[in-house]
Amino acid sequence: MFDLNSFQKENQRLSIVKDKYYSWLDEHHITCRPQEVISWVRVLKEDLNYLYFIDAYVLNAPNGGQFDYELNFIVANLESHQRLNLHILFNQSEVVPDITPYYPASRFSLREQAELFQINFQVKPEPIFFSQETDGLFRDGGSIQKNPLDFKEPVLPFNPNKSEAPYPQESWRWKHCDLFSKDTLGKFEAFYCFDPFKLVDLKLNLGNFFRGVESLLTQKNHSHIPYLLEDLNHMASPFYSGAWAMNLEEVLKLQITERAQGLRIVVWELSRIAEHLFVIYEMCSLLKLVHAQAFLDAYERLCELMEQLTGNRSGKGMIKIGGLHRDLPSGWIVEFIEFNKLLLKNLSVYHKDLLGDGTFRTLLNHAKVNSHAVLEGGVSGPALRAAGINFDLRKSRPLYFYPEIDFDVPVGVHGTSYDRYLIRFEEIIQSSRIITQVLDNLPLGVVDLNLNEHEIREQLKSVGEHTHYSALESPNGEVGISYVQGTDALIKRIKIKSPSQALTQSLKEFLKGADENSVPVALSSLGIREKEMER
Repeated sequence: MFDLNSFQKENQRLSIVKDKYYSWLDEHHITCRPQEVISWVRVLKEDLNYLYFIDAYVLNAPNGGQFDYELNFIVANLESHQRLNLHILFNQSEVVPDITPYYPASRFSLREQAELFQINFQVKPEPIFFSQETDGLFRDGGSIQKNPLDFKEPVLPFNPNKSEAPYPQESWRWKHCDLFSKDTLGKFEAFYCFDPFKLVDLKLNLGNFFRGVESLLTQKNHSHIPYLLEDLNHMASPFYSGAWAMNLEEVLKLQITERAQGLRIVVWELSRIAEHLFVIYEMCSLLKLVHAQAFLDAYERLCELMEQLTGNRSGKGMIKIGGLHRDLPSGWIVEFIEFNKLLLKNLSVYHKDLLGDGTFRTLLNHAKVNSHAVLEGGVSGPALRAAGINFDLRKSRPLYFYPEIDFDVPVGVHGTSYDRYLIRFEEIIQSSRIITQVLDNLPLGVVDLNLNEHEIREQLKSVGEHTHYSALESPNGEVGISYVQGTDALIKRIKIKSPSQALTQSLKEFLKGADENSVPVALSSLGIREKEMER
């Protein structure tokens, strides 16, 4: 759990570089130039134990235009639960050192920034693929043209010397899977390489869902942004609007009412149950198990409860800056209690039945992933915990009533699809415990501070220019919002941290060793969502 004493100790240790370090809102900030980057990165990772990469983004004309760009890396220490921002100030003509050898998880983030801002990196990141139908993405001062790269089947190496044994790769085969293939579940185009039975390599073609959402958000009002963020993953929409609302509330030091805090937890945990139920349904459906219908029925009933509570089946439009749009409807708690009893009873039966199914265990016990691989990939959520790392933002940086709620964080061992299934099933049980405890002790009072856009902007003007990151533990991993405010409370930059991007760039680790029939179910167990993956 985040501890203020640990934060202050870190503050004292980093304060020796007075002109380069400052802290704000329980986060550390270090400013440096490109020639100092590698030294700082080595200190952060090897000496200060900031092993976990969160996100990276670029700003135009920071510090009043003294430099052309600022590249901000956000890293975390999973032991002391500290976050640190490394701000790199540089001009267009300067070369930015490559940090991917130290933080491999930064690979996809740097690809995005290199394309969007035309940054000159020391090692040019692999370009993002854009389909021929993509019209290009907007950025400040111009637009990105369609990438002309062809997505072709890689060539397998052959031994030219016929007197020697052939290369092992000569027996491999590449399989092309487009967006409509069951092996990609409509998420991307891919080439899978089998040896010839187990997956050994893959090549992804991304860009089909890229819409430039982050750029569009900077043109909107603060109070309108939650509705646009919620579209990134409709089954986890309250986490995106919640992360945005929480970011501004932390900056403005707003304390929402205790009843609003409790109901936000209820909405978040209901969304967590819904997402887990749907992922397990997808897994069972791909395996052609009769249990799929039971999990789908439970998901549909939960969506009905969510609609009664929020007005939308996925919880959209419920969370706003300063609280919630509506209170609990009359009789909703009684309906939830009845549903919860039936859900726990039925899930116990389905779970025992699945555990006794040898086919289910066999097809899911593949592609073991160790803790080092998921940590290096920046993976979070069930996929991280299934590999043996006990990290959950509800425990490490708890908010509202989470510190007082009695619940457990399940942790796996091997990181297989079977472990991820067990994690998701157990998290359904724990979320049920959380909701029950909150509803049993739900405070009275109003649920909204009734802030309008004008009041929000006026309060933000008093804060001045700032950079702040806030995050929540969503069903598939860490959902975070980096908000950079310019002068007069103008939105200078919004960067979205989504779990699907890290899962996608680590996909080879999660699928390696799976046979051809197991690839779709292994992919579905990760819960990758297209709009999260490409924003």
